[in-house]
Amino acid sequence: MNHRDISPVSEEAHGEVYVLRVPQGFEEIAIRHIAAMPGASEVELLTDGAVELRYTGPLARLRALRVVEGVFRTLGVFLSSRSLDEMMRNLLSQVDFRGWGGGVHDRDPGGRFSLSLSLDPALGIPERDFRSEVTWALQATLRAKPSPEGVAIHVAAGPEAGWVGVGGPERQPSEKGSLPSSVAAGTVLYAGARSDDRVLDPLCGPGELLVEQALAGPVTTLLGGDVDLKAVRSIQARLRGLAAPACACRWDPRRLPIRPRSIDTVIAYLPSGLQAGSRQIARSLYQSLLKEVIRVLRPTGRAVLLAGEKEILTPLLGRQTELAIETQHPVRTGPFRAELYVIRPVLKLLT
Repeated sequence: MNHRDISPVSEEAHGEVYVLRVPQGFEEIAIRHIAAMPGASEVELLTDGAVELRYTGPLARLRALRVVEGVFRTLGVFLSSRSLDEMMRNLLSQVDFRGWGGGVHDRDPGGRFSLSLSLDPALGIPERDFRSEVTWALQATLRAKPSPEGVAIHVAAGPEAGWVGVGGPERQPSEKGSLPSSVAAGTVLYAGARSDDRVLDPLCGPGELLVEQALAGPVTTLLGGDVDLKAVRSIQARLRGLAAPACACRWDPRRLPIRPRSIDTVIAYLPSGLQAGSRQIARSLYQSLLKEVIRVLRPTGRAVLLAGEKEILTPLLGRQTELAIETQHPVRTGPFRAELYVIRPVLKLLT
């Protein structure tokens, strides 16, 4: 089984229905971004982490979306159930795997596929059992075996219905604790920096947010820094490779060498307690960073923060009278878990 067997996925499509997998929590911003693309129509939320659309245009444009983790042409929709046996009957009766790719079953009996599953925990069905049953059904239908690479089949089951799609290989999930590129891209989309903005990442680490901001488009100033000199040198090299007009410096994020009210947009990933050393250290870091955000942000600016410890950041924000939370919700994909905050300075009326 190879890409020539699924030509509608690897070549230009005409009005096909696709499902794009995005990190959970970025569906809303992804829908607005995708709906503005030429050839995209009927863009809507399918389920958590999945956006459905009808698309006419080159698939390269969909795959190039940095917030997207996988692009799937839908094969069918099936009714869900709290019984695994009934769910499998619904799945196999509604989705015709044998017609997939124009005769894969006959032409390529030794083919391989990769499989990813999304199962709503509310269904009460063990994911291990669901994975086993779906894998067996696909092997029996396609005469093929799962493989870590190659064509991907994604099966998602929710409380009322599920869907099946076929696409190219998905992006590999990031290691636990790192910031996936799709999450970094979604954070940059939320920030929505304009070409005349000054953008700051005070804790750039490996620089995923700076790289995504550089790829999203030019800004007047792109600043980043970290206390770790090795990380700073690494991000400097990455930015040079992108030919991005950005500056990465070594600094203490608790005492930024930046003028007050000079930054339009702050983007940052605040590490969890284990990454910071302990929850106590993380709390101290979060508190100091918020003070610096208040100091450097312009009155009309905004900060988009990803926090590994919402139990620490939420109470701290609640005590900050100078900042207001515009948006707060969880973000997750693979092993990555964080809380996203969009915050703005509170505009004080002159009396």
